[in-house]
Amino acid sequence: MKHNWSLLVRISMSGLLVLVLVSLLSIFFVQSLRYTEAGKVPPKTAVMLHAVNKQLLPEGLKTPSFLASKAPPTIQRLDMIMDTKDGDTIPVRVYKPVVDGPHPVIVYYHGGAFMEGFGNIEHMTISFVP
Repeated sequence: MKHNWSLLVRISMSGLLVLVLVSLLSIFFVQSLRYTEAGKVPPKTAVMLHAVNKQLLPEGLKTPSFLASKAPPTIQRLDMIMDTKDGDTIPVRVYKPVVDGPHPVIVYYHGGAFMEGFGNIEHMTISFVP
């Protein structure tokens, strides 16, 4: 059986070209999402804001079981309400290490695109901090 190597090479090169073009279009699309009313945001934040804005995330999204750790938690999550000077309130979430410190402090302000919401999208990221 004789193989037509030039046809095989042309098909492979065409597939590679399509892959490169799709990759470049994806990169340009994500880059276009980075510019918001509040300014330029990191690519990961841009994708998350786009997904939230277009309601692409299902309600009650949970970690897939094959990614969920069976180890005991290393942090405790506390949801609280903080009073402001003008009499309003702000929801506050505190992640506290289970073991005694001293520990560093990270203060993260979730602006919710400065329109609505609470920092639920960041829970997965923050809960993986060792």
